[in-house]
Amino acid sequence: MSNNHSKAVLFDFDGVLVDSLQNHFTAWCKVLFKFGINLTLEEIAVNEGEKAEESMKRFLREKKSLYLKPNEISELVQEKRLIYKSLPHPKVKKEAVIVLKQLKQSNYKLGLVSGSTFENIQLSLSDDLISFFDVCVSGDIEIRGKPYPDPFLFASEQLSIPPNNCYVIENAPLGIQAAKLAKMKVIGITTTLNETYLKNADYIVHDYNEILKIITNWELNYANQTNDD
Repeated sequence: MSNNHSKAVLFDFDGVLVDSLQNHFTAWCKVLFKFGINLTLEEIAVNEGEKAEESMKRFLREKKSLYLKPNEISELVQEKRLIYKSLPHPKVKKEAVIVLKQLKQSNYKLGLVSGSTFENIQLSLSDDLISFFDVCVSGDIEIRGKPYPDPFLFASEQLSIPPNNCYVIENAPLGIQAAKLAKMKVIGITTTLNETYLKNADYIVHDYNEILKIITNWELNYANQTNDD
């Protein structure tokens, strides 16, 4: 891989760096059970990346036609987060760490772009691992969340790297949509959903080794196009 300070790779957190889907599913089910709402694991996976407040409002509206006040939604979200925190914390995937280290050694800027709170991120990633990232955009930041492009554009701005020089690693449709709207190149990885849900990504991979190969190929194609010009 080329040593390139002018390119960035932006990673989603849930489902990409950690296997947290089951924990989120458990927490959502416990909170919404009191309203007689049953969710499926697929529903949580498909909507992964969305801010919790938006998910809470939508589940209540679509499942039970309930429209709660903002403070009531906030209380439910806080309850959901407390349940999540009480569960065994998912650990970062070893394969993902290898990819992060190799990208770092090749002087790519690294970003973490997630709908999760920074506190949730800290539950699973050590300070040393968090320090790998040159920017961390969590769900705490007061910007629109996925599927809007704002989180990725914010990361691009913070890194001073234009969107078309950013690669995104995502595992869910809303994240892919957000990254594409930001005019970034997207690699979808089938860690939580199959290829059908990731069809709008530029590439779809099944393991982390493929990520490095695709980025390398993109770099080679870019270099060849530049030389041709």
